[in-house]
Amino acid sequence: YSVEVIKPAGYEFTLQDQLSADGDYVDSDVDPVTGAMIVTTLEPGENDLTWDAGIYRLTSIGNFVWEDLNRNGVQDTGEPGVAGVTVNLKDGTGAIVDTMTTDGSGYYMFENLLPGDYSVEVIKPAGYEFTLQDQLSADGDYVDSDADPATGAMIVTTLEPGENDLTWDAGIYRSASLGDYVWEDLNRNGVQ
Repeated sequence: YSVEVIKPAGYEFTLQDQLSADGDYVDSDVDPVTGAMIVTTLEPGENDLTWDAGIYRLTSIGNFVWEDLNRNGVQDTGEPGVAGVTVNLKDGTGAIVDTMTTDGSGYYMFENLLPGDYSVEVIKPAGYEFTLQDQLSADGDYVDSDADPATGAMIVTTLEPGENDLTWDAGIYRSASLGDYVWEDLNRNGVQ
Protein backbone atom coordinates (compact mmCIF):
# COMPACT_ATOMS: atom_id res chain seq x y z
CA TYR A 1 0.00 0.00 0.00
CA SER A 2 0.93 3.64 -0.29
CA VAL A 3 -0.70 6.83 0.90
CA GLU A 4 -1.25 9.94 -1.19
CA VAL A 5 -2.22 13.26 0.41
CA ILE A 6 -4.07 15.88 -1.62
CA LYS A 7 -2.71 19.26 -0.71
CA PRO A 8 -5.43 21.68 0.48
CA ALA A 9 -5.68 25.09 -1.21
CA GLY A 10 -3.30 27.62 0.31
CA TYR A 11 -0.94 24.97 1.71
CA GLU A 12 2.38 23.43 0.68
CA PHE A 13 4.06 20.20 1.77
CA THR A 14 6.97 20.52 4.19
CA LEU A 15 10.36 18.80 3.93
CA GLN A 16 10.34 15.02 3.58
CA ASP A 17 12.09 12.44 5.80
CA GLN A 18 13.74 14.86 8.21
CA LEU A 19 14.95 12.45 10.88
CA SER A 20 14.87 13.54 14.49
CA ALA A 21 15.78 12.02 17.85
CA ASP A 22 12.21 10.71 18.00
CA GLY A 23 12.72 8.64 14.84
CA ASP A 24 10.39 8.08 11.91
CA TYR A 25 7.22 8.65 13.97
CA VAL A 26 7.36 12.47 13.82
CA ASP A 27 8.66 13.35 10.34
CA SER A 28 6.77 14.03 7.14
CA ASP A 29 6.80 11.12 4.69
CA VAL A 30 5.05 12.79 1.77
CA ASP A 31 6.93 13.76 -1.39
CA PRO A 32 6.68 17.60 -1.47
CA VAL A 33 6.03 17.59 -5.24
CA THR A 34 3.59 14.71 -5.71
CA GLY A 35 1.96 14.26 -2.29
CA ALA A 36 2.71 10.52 -2.48
CA MET A 37 4.46 8.32 0.06
CA ILE A 38 6.53 5.25 -0.77
CA VAL A 39 4.96 1.78 -1.04
CA THR A 40 5.01 -0.31 2.14
CA THR A 41 4.04 -3.90 2.80
CA LEU A 42 1.65 -4.52 5.69
CA GLU A 43 1.98 -7.83 7.45
CA PRO A 44 -1.15 -9.61 8.74
CA GLY A 45 -2.44 -7.78 11.83
CA GLU A 46 0.07 -4.92 11.46
CA ASN A 47 -1.04 -1.43 12.55
CA ASP A 48 1.57 0.94 11.00
CA LEU A 49 1.02 4.52 12.27
CA THR A 50 4.26 6.07 10.97
CA TRP A 51 2.95 7.64 7.74
CA ASP A 52 2.60 11.38 8.24
CA ALA A 53 2.30 14.46 6.06
CA GLY A 54 3.40 17.93 7.16
CA ILE A 55 1.79 20.92 5.48
CA TYR A 56 2.10 24.64 6.03
CA ARG A 57 0.14 27.67 4.89
CA LEU A 58 1.55 30.15 2.41
CA THR A 59 1.78 33.87 3.15
CA SER A 60 1.22 37.15 1.34
CA ILE A 61 2.28 40.77 1.68
CA GLY A 62 1.23 43.99 0.00
CA ASN A 63 -1.17 46.84 -0.08
CA PHE A 64 -1.24 50.33 -1.60
CA VAL A 65 0.72 53.12 -3.30
CA TRP A 66 -1.18 56.40 -3.20
CA GLU A 67 -0.75 60.06 -4.10
CA ASP A 68 -0.43 61.95 -0.82
CA LEU A 69 -1.95 65.22 -1.97
CA ASN A 70 -1.30 67.08 1.30
CA ARG A 71 2.09 65.39 2.01
CA ASN A 72 1.15 64.42 5.58
CA GLY A 73 2.20 60.74 5.26
CA VAL A 74 -1.34 59.46 5.90
CA GLN A 75 -3.96 58.17 3.44
CA ASP A 76 -6.70 60.78 3.66
CA THR A 77 -10.16 60.50 2.12
CA GLY A 78 -10.07 61.20 -1.60
CA GLU A 79 -6.34 60.63 -2.10
CA PRO A 80 -6.06 58.35 -5.16
CA GLY A 81 -4.02 55.22 -5.72
CA VAL A 82 -1.26 55.41 -8.32
CA ALA A 83 -1.28 52.78 -11.09
CA GLY A 84 1.79 51.29 -12.76
CA VAL A 85 4.29 51.84 -9.92
CA THR A 86 7.06 49.20 -9.78
CA VAL A 87 7.26 47.32 -6.48
CA ASN A 88 10.03 44.85 -5.57
CA LEU A 89 9.76 42.05 -3.01
CA LYS A 90 13.05 41.23 -1.26
CA ASP A 91 13.97 38.32 0.97
CA GLY A 92 15.69 38.67 4.34
CA THR A 93 19.10 39.04 2.69
CA GLY A 94 17.93 41.92 0.48
CA ALA A 95 17.81 39.93 -2.76
CA ILE A 96 14.89 40.71 -5.07
CA VAL A 97 12.62 37.64 -5.30
CA ASP A 98 9.70 39.15 -7.24
CA THR A 99 8.65 42.36 -9.00
CA MET A 100 5.24 43.69 -9.99
CA THR A 101 3.44 46.94 -10.73
CA THR A 102 0.48 48.41 -8.91
CA ASP A 103 -2.92 47.80 -10.46
CA GLY A 104 -5.26 50.49 -11.80
CA SER A 105 -6.25 51.46 -8.24
CA GLY A 106 -2.72 51.53 -6.80
CA TYR A 107 -2.82 48.11 -5.09
CA TYR A 108 -0.19 45.36 -5.18
CA MET A 109 0.03 41.91 -3.56
CA PHE A 110 2.78 39.29 -3.47
CA GLU A 111 1.01 35.96 -2.87
CA ASN A 112 1.85 32.28 -2.31
CA LEU A 113 5.04 33.06 -0.40
CA LEU A 114 6.90 30.71 1.89
CA PRO A 115 6.84 31.92 5.50
CA GLY A 116 9.97 33.94 6.29
CA ASP A 117 11.57 37.38 6.23
CA TYR A 118 10.61 39.84 3.49
CA SER A 119 10.70 43.54 2.70
CA VAL A 120 9.05 45.70 0.06
CA GLU A 121 10.74 48.35 -2.06
CA VAL A 122 8.78 50.88 -4.10
CA ILE A 123 10.51 52.41 -7.13
CA LYS A 124 9.68 56.11 -7.22
CA PRO A 125 7.97 57.05 -10.50
CA ALA A 126 9.40 59.98 -12.49
CA GLY A 127 8.06 63.29 -11.24
CA TYR A 128 7.18 62.00 -7.76
CA GLU A 129 8.77 62.10 -4.31
CA PHE A 130 8.11 59.91 -1.27
CA THR A 131 6.04 61.42 1.52
CA LEU A 132 6.70 61.32 5.28
CA GLN A 133 7.30 57.88 6.78
CA ASP A 134 5.54 56.24 9.77
CA GLN A 135 3.16 59.07 10.59
CA LEU A 136 0.86 57.51 13.17
CA SER A 137 -2.82 58.32 12.94
CA ALA A 138 -5.98 57.35 14.78
CA ASP A 139 -6.39 54.56 12.20
CA GLY A 140 -3.01 53.04 13.09
CA ASP A 141 -0.39 51.52 10.82
CA TYR A 142 -2.87 50.64 8.07
CA VAL A 143 -2.98 54.14 6.55
CA ASP A 144 0.54 55.55 6.89
CA SER A 145 3.46 55.46 4.45
CA ASP A 146 6.09 52.83 5.27
CA ALA A 147 8.57 53.70 2.52
CA ASP A 148 11.86 55.34 3.47
CA PRO A 149 11.70 58.78 1.78
CA ALA A 150 15.30 58.46 0.57
CA THR A 151 15.21 54.90 -0.81
CA GLY A 152 11.60 53.67 -1.12
CA ALA A 153 12.58 50.63 0.97
CA MET A 154 10.49 49.33 3.86
CA ILE A 155 11.78 47.44 6.91
CA VAL A 156 12.12 43.65 6.98
CA THR A 157 9.13 41.81 8.44
CA THR A 158 8.64 38.14 9.30
CA LEU A 159 5.61 36.53 7.64
CA GLU A 160 4.21 33.66 9.71
CA PRO A 161 2.43 30.67 8.09
CA GLY A 162 -0.96 31.77 6.76
CA GLU A 163 -0.31 35.48 7.39
CA ASN A 164 -1.81 37.98 4.95
CA ASP A 165 -0.03 41.24 5.85
CA LEU A 166 -1.72 44.20 4.13
CA THR A 167 -0.06 47.06 6.03
CA TRP A 168 2.76 47.98 3.61
CA ASP A 169 1.89 51.28 1.92
CA ALA A 170 3.82 54.02 0.16
CA GLY A 171 2.71 57.61 -0.21
CA ILE A 172 4.10 59.64 -3.08
CA TYR A 173 3.47 63.19 -4.22
CA ARG A 174 4.25 65.37 -7.21
CA SER A 175 6.43 68.39 -6.62
CA ALA A 176 5.26 71.78 -7.80
CA SER A 177 7.42 74.64 -9.01
CA LEU A 178 7.07 78.38 -9.24
CA GLY A 179 9.20 80.97 -10.99
CA ASP A 180 10.19 82.55 -14.28
CA TYR A 181 12.38 85.53 -15.01
CA VAL A 182 13.79 88.70 -13.54
CA TRP A 183 14.74 91.38 -16.09
CA GLU A 184 15.85 94.96 -16.15
CA ASP A 185 12.95 97.00 -17.50
CA LEU A 186 15.01 99.69 -19.25
CA ASN A 187 11.99 101.71 -20.40
CA ARG A 188 10.00 101.08 -17.19
CA ASN A 189 6.83 100.00 -19.06
CA GLY A 190 6.34 96.70 -17.16
CA VAL A 191 6.74 94.59 -20.30
CA GLN A 192 9.77 92.56 -21.35
